[in-house]
Amino acid sequence: MRIEQWKKKIVDVSFLFFIILFTYAATSKLLIFETFHLQLEQSPFIGMISLPVAIILPGVLLVISFLFFITKFRLIAFYFSLALLIIFNIYILGVLIFAESIPCSCGGVINTFSWNEHLIFNIGCSLLALLGIALSYDLKTTNSRSSTGAVELNS
Repeated sequence: MRIEQWKKKIVDVSFLFFIILFTYAATSKLLIFETFHLQLEQSPFIGMISLPVAIILPGVLLVISFLFFITKFRLIAFYFSLALLIIFNIYILGVLIFAESIPCSCGGVINTFSWNEHLIFNIGCSLLALLGIALSYDLKTTNSRSSTGAVELNS
């Protein structure tokens, strides 16, 4: 199997992972909206803007998931995913450093994570988004070189 095929498979698995993760997260937040909002309200960092965050966050997660379905928007979806994960990482670090004990507003299995486990999981997801960006960009430039008549080296 050629290296480009491996890169494409890694990108495909990565964006499918994010579609599942973000759709799951958005759906779980919407299904328990009242609880989600109340948990956000208890956060010392976003308590005052908890309602807008509770409304906007599931929508953002669903929009990013939708963008992954459209090939020409896949790279931007990886960038949005990375940006969102960085924001989550900063929030988690804030919780770990400054907050006593605040409830997690995640749903399902992720709700059972400690804040340290959340950080590790989110860092892993951030690295996966970075890998998706790097490989998507690499595949895009390889394809554009191939289509312009440049010589393609097989590995």
